Parts: sequence; structure tokens; C-alpha cells
Amino acid sequence: MGATKRLWEDMIENEVDDFVDGIIPKEKLSDDAKEMYHFDDADTSYKSLNVRVSVYEQIKRLSKKDNRTINATVALMVKETLKNRRRENA
Repeated sequence: MGATKRLWEDMIENEVDDFVDGIIPKEKLSDDAKEMYHFDDADTSYKSLNVRVSVYEQIKRLSKKDNRTINATVALMVKETLKNRRRENA
């Protein structure tokens, strides 16, 4: 039973991490995640990327190719970059 609960908690934690990183929208969070972490007051507003048109077009192409939103594509790019930096500094 303990291992099953741990797997469930890990799944919830991964889901919450994806929400916080902007990969999935608040509407797609499971009820369990909403219950465990109180996201009623979470700031989910958007800010401008403020990048050159050519960079924005590349991001747009990537997101269309991967069938994701631009927000999710940028979030995944940032997440991967941070992982690589942590790995290099370890």
C-alpha cells in the first residue's frame, strides 16, 4: 500500500510541477492536485516574451509541430535548460 501511495503522490507532484511551469493549464489539473495544493490564488497571468519576430516564429513552429501551446513549448524549453544547468553544476 505504501508504494502505491508514493506513486500516486509522485504523479500528483509531477502534475503540479507541470502546472507551475506552465506546461498544463489550471483547468487540466486533477481534483486531487487541486485539493492537495490550494491553487485558488495561484497567479496564472501571462507576460510578453518580448523576443524578436524570428525567434517568436521559431517557437511558434515548434509548438505547432509538437501540437502544444506556445506557453507550454516555452515552459518545456526553460525546464530543460534548468535541468541541464543543474546537471552541469553538480
